[in-house]
Amino acid sequence: MELPTPGTNMKIYWAGDLSTQITDGADYLHGDQYGVINDLTHGVMLQPAGTATNNGTKGNPCLVADVLGDFREELLVRTADDTAIRIYTTTDLTPHKLFTLMHDAQYRCGVAWQNNCYNQPCYPSFYYAGDMDFANVLPQLNAKPTLWMAGDSIMQSYAPEDKPVTGWGEMLHTLAQGDAVCCAAHRADCPFPQEMRYELPGLVIDNCAMAGRSSKTFREEGRLDDIATHIRPGDLLVVSFGHNDANRAKAERYVPADAFGESLRPFWDAARSHGAVCLFASPVAMREFDGASVCHPSFAAYREAMRAFAAEVGAPFIDLGAATAAANTALGAERCKARYMWVGAKQDNAHQQSAGACRTAQAFVQQLLQDTTPALDVLRANFK
Repeated sequence: MELPTPGTNMKIYWAGDLSTQITDGADYLHGDQYGVINDLTHGVMLQPAGTATNNGTKGNPCLVADVLGDFREELLVRTADDTAIRIYTTTDLTPHKLFTLMHDAQYRCGVAWQNNCYNQPCYPSFYYAGDMDFANVLPQLNAKPTLWMAGDSIMQSYAPEDKPVTGWGEMLHTLAQGDAVCCAAHRADCPFPQEMRYELPGLVIDNCAMAGRSSKTFREEGRLDDIATHIRPGDLLVVSFGHNDANRAKAERYVPADAFGESLRPFWDAARSHGAVCLFASPVAMREFDGASVCHPSFAAYREAMRAFAAEVGAPFIDLGAATAAANTALGAERCKARYMWVGAKQDNAHQQSAGACRTAQAFVQQLLQDTTPALDVLRANFK
């Protein structure tokens, strides 16, 4: 059956060549309306029988949407006797591969509102046509966010010769989706040799933490500048200091507790000025127990100053100090030695071995997954 020039009443993505078709009746203004799919190039591609469209002169189907999911759309029309709804799906082969249109927020929202109201065709937020450049299709789905990590020795990645000391930043990737194919390497353009970059299928973790640094010396040595040079919109920056800021004996590191918030502000500014998200994690608890065998969060004044600053600027706050203190209490003082650097004659209640670093990373992820800040959705999606 040959049809006259199609109208523009209702589009449908039906063909395998990424072109757009029209769904109408043969004469949707004057004849029977049954949902034929056609265009000038392909002619009639679907001619339903025993069906009817809606809305009088508009002749709309019940729904046109990518409901089954291969990036082409399905046609939903009622039977002429109103006893059922039929779903028609294309059998036109295609050499193209694309995620479902419902992955696109604009398209998905359009399907929801149009199916409840005027029932007009919905369009994705990207250009869809036979000459489309797939490199421009939802680039945010191809983009891989980077979680930048700024902190001290408790977070740092350590070289094999430094073991068994381990930082929680080097264990974080083990809790992420796709860790089996994680690639770890030093970033070639980073001037700081301890930096390590962990590339996962959906996330890059770039650990820039360095032992002995406070929020002050980290900045003064240009380490924050290195992050700011590379951080991009959609990235995240987690900041965790306090151990060295509290060290009065080393004036070059020391930051008074009442100035700690302002010492954290440049990290916040660096992230926000580049369209990234900044979150703060309180200092990891040391292996210190009171007479009742309870481990309390360490550096209380710095923990509270960080919390207050995060609240002031509206940044997410991960209370890593409280979480790790609770984990220590649950394990007990003696068994906790296996998490900290109690190795041979060494009795270090601050730095951690692999077991402790793993537990701290777990505490971070657990709190992250419990957080409801929308800006952290992309990060949460990458953890188990």
